[in-house]
Amino acid sequence: MNKTGYLIGALIFGVVWLVFFLKRRDLCREMLTLSVLAGILGPISEHFYLQDYWQPQYFFPASFRVEDFLAGFFLGGIAAVGYEVFWRKHHRCACDLKTTWVLPILALVGLGLMAFLFHGLGWNSIYASTVSFAALAVGLFLIRPELLPAALGSGLVLAGVMFIFYVVYQQIYPGIIQDWWKLENISGILIWGVPLEELLWGFSWGMIAGPLYEFSAKLKLR
Repeated sequence: MNKTGYLIGALIFGVVWLVFFLKRRDLCREMLTLSVLAGILGPISEHFYLQDYWQPQYFFPASFRVEDFLAGFFLGGIAAVGYEVFWRKHHRCACDLKTTWVLPILALVGLGLMAFLFHGLGWNSIYASTVSFAALAVGLFLIRPELLPAALGSGLVLAGVMFIFYVVYQQIYPGIIQDWWKLENISGILIWGVPLEELLWGFSWGMIAGPLYEFSAKLKLR
């Protein structure tokens, strides 16, 4: 399989990221904040997925994790502002809820849940992370119920973008899903050739990344 596949895939997401960035300059701080955070987490989390979910080829030396950073960076930014872009939402004055202490606790709970599901129960990494992201999202909008539409909207946008991407991606790199994904370790359900787990993961990641900035900055949407 062509070693440029992962890099090109990440750069295709970069095109979507750039469109969102140029369309909504007012959201650049939110977009860049989540992009950098997700970019840093990308190489760390990929070590997790490489064990049992997929095995891509790297154009750059795998130790540098350039593709992992780029994929995390672009997917993080897309998820962060997808709801605002498609539903034309804007930030307004900060709410007065005292929620600063919540994020570190939720992060620890999420990591603990993921570790328990993966190491304790032996779940595949994609299921462990998907459930953990969804649980974190529920925690956010239980505290800030008005962020539920942002969570669901962001999840739908990211899952939709990923679905369209993979349908096109397979035309550029035929057979890449079968070559790189460990389909025997997951459900094997493919929707137009796209693993169901990719869409569930995208939806759950969008649910947590979408409202995260508003939650941490105590902002509301209008």
